[in-house]
Amino acid sequence: MATAGAQPHPKMQLVNGDAEFCSDELAKFVADAKLAEKKTDYQVVAIMGPQSSGKSTLLNHVFGTNFVMMDAMTGRSQTTKGIWLSTAPKLPEPLTLVMDLEGSDGRERGEDDTNFERQAALFALAVADILLVNIWCHDIGREQGSGKPLLKTIFQVNLKLFAPEPNRKRTVLLFVIRDKTRTPLEKLVETMEGDLGRMWDSISKPPQYTDSKLHDFFDVQYAGLSHFEEKYDDFLVDTVTLRRRFTPEGDNSLWRANDHLPGAAFSLSVAKIWEVIRTQKDLNLPAHKVMVANIRCAEIAADQLRAFSQDQAWQAIEAAASAEGAGVVRGLNERVSGLMDSCIAGYEADAMYFDAKVRGEKLGELRAKLRDVVAPVMAAQTGALHAAQLGAAQKELSLALMAAAGEGKGMDSGKGGPGPVIPFSSAAAGVRAAAVTAFKKAFNEDLRMEGTEWDGREETAAFEAALDAHIAGVRTDKMGDALARAERQVSAATSGPIIGLLDACPPGVWSKLHSVAREAAATAEKGLLQTLSGFSLSEGEKKELGGKLRASANKRLEGHVQEAALTRISRMKDRFTEVFTLDASKTPRLWRAHDNIPALARDARLAAA
Repeated sequence: MATAGAQPHPKMQLVNGDAEFCSDELAKFVADAKLAEKKTDYQVVAIMGPQSSGKSTLLNHVFGTNFVMMDAMTGRSQTTKGIWLSTAPKLPEPLTLVMDLEGSDGRERGEDDTNFERQAALFALAVADILLVNIWCHDIGREQGSGKPLLKTIFQVNLKLFAPEPNRKRTVLLFVIRDKTRTPLEKLVETMEGDLGRMWDSISKPPQYTDSKLHDFFDVQYAGLSHFEEKYDDFLVDTVTLRRRFTPEGDNSLWRANDHLPGAAFSLSVAKIWEVIRTQKDLNLPAHKVMVANIRCAEIAADQLRAFSQDQAWQAIEAAASAEGAGVVRGLNERVSGLMDSCIAGYEADAMYFDAKVRGEKLGELRAKLRDVVAPVMAAQTGALHAAQLGAAQKELSLALMAAAGEGKGMDSGKGGPGPVIPFSSAAAGVRAAAVTAFKKAFNEDLRMEGTEWDGREETAAFEAALDAHIAGVRTDKMGDALARAERQVSAATSGPIIGLLDACPPGVWSKLHSVAREAAATAEKGLLQTLSGFSLSEGEKKELGGKLRASANKRLEGHVQEAALTRISRMKDRFTEVFTLDASKTPRLWRAHDNIPALARDARLAAA
C-alpha cells in the first residue's frame, strides 16, 4: 500500500463506511487547517469515479495528499470507504480542501446498493466548488462505459440542488481523462461533449427544465493525463500542469470567485448538509445557507455582546455611572458609542460573508441587545443630570422670586393687603428658558448618542415637564399665600362693621350687613389682582379668586350672625334694660310719680325686639 506526500498535514475521514458523519474529527481538522482565518478564501475540490479507477492516486500526485491508493499487486478492490477530507500540501494558496469519495459500482456494497453513491454525489455537488470526474480514455464513445451510471447520477442529483439562475455560480465539472492515447485531446473532448449531451437528454427532468442544456448547470472543463505506469514521467508533468489550473493565476484557471460560506461556518454547514441528505429530505441549498447564516450570525452576535459586557472599559463606565451619589460622567456618550461601534464592527467583520438579509436581521437584534445593556447606565446618568439641573433651576427660581419681591415692595397694595407685586411669569419664564438650555447643553455634551433613543428629545421633554410641574406648584403656592392675605384683609374689614350693625340692629340691618361684605370682598379682590398682576392670570382664575374672596366675606358675615343669634336672649335683656332704665341722654332714669311706666316698658320691649 503506497502513499504520497512527505509532510504531515490535516486529513480525516469525514463520513465513515457506515455513512456516519465524524463531527469531532472535523472540528479538529478545521482548527488544524486554520480554516476560519481564511474567511472565504478557500476552495473545495472533490473527486468521483468508478472504484479502483485511480482517484486517490490522482489526488495524491496533483495536490500532495496521502489518501490510500490501490496496490496493483493485490488486485482491484475498494481502498476508499466513505468520504475523506484533506488539505493540499502542494497547493497552500489558496487553501484547498480535497475530498476523496468512495468509488462507485464497487462489489463491496453490491450492485443494487446505489443509495450511498447517490448520497455521496449529492453531498459532493453541494459542498465542492470543483468536482473532478475520473474517467478512462478507452470508455469515451462507448455506450456501456464504466463511468456512464455515475454521470447520470451526478446529472440527476444536480437537478435537485440547483436552478439555472443567471447570477448563480455553476459548479465546475472537470473531466479528467486518464491514460490518454495519441488521439488529440480536442477530439476526445468533442466525443465527450456528444456523449454528455445525449446522456443529459436521456435523463428525466422536471417540466421547467425540459429544454435546459448541460451547460446551464455546469461549467464543464477537461484535462488529460498520461498513463500512470507506462508513461510515469509524462504523468508527473501532466499533474503539475493540472495543479496550476487550481490557482487564480494558472492557464485555463479553474478558480472561481467563491460565494460559499466563510471557513468558520464550514463544519456546521457540511454537517447539516449530510444530515438532510441522510434523512432523505429535499436539500434546498439557498435555504440551507440561510439556516447556517441564522445559526452563525446569532453565535457571532452573542460572542460580540459577551465581549462588550466583559470589556474592562465598559465595566469601568458602569461602576462610575452607577456609584451612589455619582454625577454625570463627562464624555460618557463618546466612550459608550465607541465601545458599541467597536462591537458592531466586530460583528460585521465576522458576519460579512453570510446571507445579507439574515446578517441585517441579526445586526438589528444585536443593536437592540446592546441598547438593553447600556440602558440602565444611561437611565442612571440621565436621572443624575435631571436631578442636578432641576435642583439648580429650583434654586434660581427662588432667588429670582426673592429679588422680584424686593423690587415689588414699591408697588405693595398697602398695609394688610395681599403683598408686593411680583412679576412671577417673566421671572419663571427666564429661569425655565435658562434651565432648559443648560439641560440640553449638558445632555448633548455628555449623553447624547445620535441614532439611538438617547438623542435628547424624550429626556428634554421629561425635564421640561418636571420643571413646568415645579413652576406650577410654586405659582399655586404663591397665589395661595396672596389669597390667604386677602382673606385676612376681608376678615379685618368686615368684623367691626358687622358686629356694630348686629349690636345696633338699625332699620335695614340685613341689607347693610350684605353691603359691608360685598364692599370688603371687592376691595380685597382689587388688591389681590394687583398683587398677582405678574402671574398672567386667566379670566377663569380671576373669577375663581374673586369668588373665593366673596365666599370668605359671606362666611365671616354668617359667622357673626350665628354668634349674634346664639346670644340673642342676653342681648334682648341688655337692650330692654338699657332703654327702660336709661333716659334719652343715656343716664339712669329718675322715676317720678307722673311717669307712664307701662308705656316705657312697651317702648323698651319694642327696642329689645
